[in-house]
Amino acid sequence: MGGIEEGGFGFCGILPFIRHELWDQLTKFASIVQGPWLVCGDFNTVLAHSERLGGSSTDAEIDDFFACVDKCELFDSPAMGSLFTWNNKQDAAIRVYSRLDITLINREWSMDMEEMYAHILPEGDFDHTPCIIKSKNQLAHHNKPFKYYNMWEKASFYLTTLSG
Repeated sequence: MGGIEEGGFGFCGILPFIRHELWDQLTKFASIVQGPWLVCGDFNTVLAHSERLGGSSTDAEIDDFFACVDKCELFDSPAMGSLFTWNNKQDAAIRVYSRLDITLINREWSMDMEEMYAHILPEGDFDHTPCIIKSKNQLAHHNKPFKYYNMWEKASFYLTTLSG
């Protein structure tokens, strides 16, 4: 599991028996970070019973995670795609779907990065679905080729700019 690092917080999949360690680290990070921040990953729990289909969650695990998110003043980022980000890949009768991979943001992030959203990709071969953090602005600027104009060479600052 990752920890508090300069400029961000990272972790990869959290085991149920060390969840509280992550909750404590997130709370510490939230108390010192200033400005916009987000945390995303496999929290291995859900924020509400409606985020699990075909299985069960205990009130205790939901309450603990919700309390951490609330104390850190985080909330769900806007998202596009599937609600569920994990399934156990079992036959239909015993298949469980859950929203374990979550992108959480603070108020500053939502104000500064209002065009950002989490894009949950379709289910693939793995039990977790990929998530890409995107900006709505990326769509508008994505496929524009670079253009070079010969007239730029005539500008007095051309060579100075190129040499850095």
